[in-house]
Amino acid sequence: MKISIKWLNDFVKISDLNPEEISALLTMKTAETEGIYRKSDFYSGIMTAKILKTVKTDDKHFKCTVLADKEYNVISGAPNTKEGLKTLFVKPGGYLNEIKIAEKSVAGEVSSGMLLSGKEAGINNDHSKLFELDENFQAGLDISEICDYNDSIIEIDNKSLTHRPDLWGIYGFAREISAIFKRPLKNFEVFDSSSEESLPEFPIEIRDKKLCYRYVGAAVKNIKIVQSPINIQVRLFHTGHTPKNIIVDLTNYVMTELGQPLHAFDRNHIEKIVVDTLKKETVYNTLDKVKRTLPSNTLMIQNNEKPVAVAGIIGGEDSEISDSTDSIFLESATFDANHVRKSTVIMGLRTDSSARFEKSLDPENALKGALRFLYLLKKIHPEAKLTHKVTDINYNPFVRNIIHTDYPFIRRLIGERLDNQTIKSILESLEFEVKEDGESVTITAPTFRSTKDISIREDIVEEVSRIYGFDNITPVLPAQKISVPEKNKMNETDNILKDILTYSFSMNETDSHPWYDNKFNKKISYKPQSPVEFKNPISNDNTYLRTSMLPTMLKFAFENLKIYDSFSLYEIGHIFSLNSEERALAIILVDKKSKKGDEAQFFRLKSILQNLSRRLTHEDISFSDPSPHQMINPSISADILLNKESCGFLGALHPQINSLLDKKVNISYCEINMKFFYSMAKAESFKMFSVYPQTLLDFSILKPKEEFYSDFYAKVSSFKHSLIKDIKVISVYEGENIGSNHQSITYRFTIGSNERTLSAEDLTDFQSKFISHLESNNYKLR
Repeated sequence: MKISIKWLNDFVKISDLNPEEISALLTMKTAETEGIYRKSDFYSGIMTAKILKTVKTDDKHFKCTVLADKEYNVISGAPNTKEGLKTLFVKPGGYLNEIKIAEKSVAGEVSSGMLLSGKEAGINNDHSKLFELDENFQAGLDISEICDYNDSIIEIDNKSLTHRPDLWGIYGFAREISAIFKRPLKNFEVFDSSSEESLPEFPIEIRDKKLCYRYVGAAVKNIKIVQSPINIQVRLFHTGHTPKNIIVDLTNYVMTELGQPLHAFDRNHIEKIVVDTLKKETVYNTLDKVKRTLPSNTLMIQNNEKPVAVAGIIGGEDSEISDSTDSIFLESATFDANHVRKSTVIMGLRTDSSARFEKSLDPENALKGALRFLYLLKKIHPEAKLTHKVTDINYNPFVRNIIHTDYPFIRRLIGERLDNQTIKSILESLEFEVKEDGESVTITAPTFRSTKDISIREDIVEEVSRIYGFDNITPVLPAQKISVPEKNKMNETDNILKDILTYSFSMNETDSHPWYDNKFNKKISYKPQSPVEFKNPISNDNTYLRTSMLPTMLKFAFENLKIYDSFSLYEIGHIFSLNSEERALAIILVDKKSKKGDEAQFFRLKSILQNLSRRLTHEDISFSDPSPHQMINPSISADILLNKESCGFLGALHPQINSLLDKKVNISYCEINMKFFYSMAKAESFKMFSVYPQTLLDFSILKPKEEFYSDFYAKVSSFKHSLIKDIKVISVYEGENIGSNHQSITYRFTIGSNERTLSAEDLTDFQSKFISHLESNNYKLR
């Protein structure tokens, strides 16, 4: 949002104020400002000029004698170059967009300065011809004497305005500045339509009264489609609009000024206005020359039964204003904010109008906006006349919000001893009505603050606080007792788990949206079982909530494989079914160059899960025969059991899916329902860190192939010793030298003492006891 200082000055006198001061106070009291743009920092030396004489030098150029502050010889190639034309000129030494203009040879002739198009002058985007001034402008005037050219533009951060529909126009900011600086707000001048009451009403029918709250229409004849006065063009261009013609420019002018979108139709294409929703999907050509498919229930503006505009978003191509337009129908309406927002998402089109309508506009501005347009049009073209009286369809008059509170409550929440009159004056400066009954007050919010902003008494406290100035409130420490909050078991478990995976296993955490990417699912041929479908999807590619995190993690893996050869990722996220929402832990191990194969990676993942179980719960994790899963290799997979309950699955990626991504990559994945970890989490206890070094011991143990790993691990891990700190699998080996009926699984033991440094005798004793344990279970070392 861009606001013009000179435009603001139309409504509240601020010409004596520094733009930096205005910007700073707006940031503190109203909305965050992002910067100040001054035209004079980029352009200078531009003045009005008259072409006295032209001589054609070749097929493309004219040698012109130009009168500005004096006579200049200038070369021009513009097609509308002609004697008597009044236009804009920059003399040598001036600047255009920071480029210094000097005398220059053009077509063999010296050009002293430059005649300007609208684009070169920074007034519009038309580069096809010289900018044409009205005949009544005197030559030799600085451009700042005929328009608000040397203006200061304050840019506002739109995110700070989403709750303030009244601030999507210059007049809304003028009202704020009036309250901040305690200066009177000037009247918003509009057309007096009382003299036109004898005219007939224009036929307007609102069929869907829930989606169109108010509709104001005005039919005007004797229209001439010409360029707008220079000051209107300059103001529009400074605030982000491209000037086109007087009618389109005035609709944008009122929208920028008041925040109320308007639309003008060619009257020759309008007999009766009907506001209704589409009964079926319809293909429609919009103003931007795009053929769009509109779904049923889209709110439309129709000429009888023929659509002429998408309500609140964009007009139609067949009723747009053209050079031949001689009469118009003006629309100023209020549409349902949610419906406009949904329609913009479905259409993939967001316009200046829709951006405002979706903020919940003040219905009172519908009439005010139409009358402001007519006021400006009559001022510029007095010959324009209404053919019908201004027709206002308002089935549901808007009700202002009423808030009951009291002065002590306001003072207590602010924390400042403001007197009653100060509070009342601040509220009245913002156009609130205040009725007092002793210390109690009844406050009626203005309509432009009642649509979505002001509804409870705390809102009133905020209004008083910000205008008074948050920086003026004396800081006071809270007087309440501060109690220790209850521990959140879920958050604590999540944090411990993240620390283990990040610091002990060097994994990277991901953070994803809880919905599927339909394109990626199609790529990997993944079909979710009974997913929950969005009624209002974020986009056409994100229509379902995920039932598993596997496709999400695979997508992350696929993207990271473009850069890294191997990595490990994890995430604690949400998965959904038709009846529930659960939190799940997903881990994916990826190795692009591994020669050890999927099994080694699978056993490594098992070891990680066993480590997590030991550190998070008092229960040992175990594994059982796998349940079928469309993405997992059935021969290298298992179901995960915690306290003998199934809580997830793990396995290597299915070869068919793997081949879709990268045939040379090994990927293993597990997913666990976090509710099991939450219900079995250990109570937090402090453990002193050992100051003594730890030792790593590796043991490669032969396991019969037919034996389940869970049984094998249970026997190995049943070895108890006071020095054991950690156990994990580091490799799995198969080869002819150990026989076809065995696997070699290498475990790494971390051992140490909290009381002393281990001696050689300690290590020998540990090895001897562990080997004896293996032999007692009929295992031996490789």
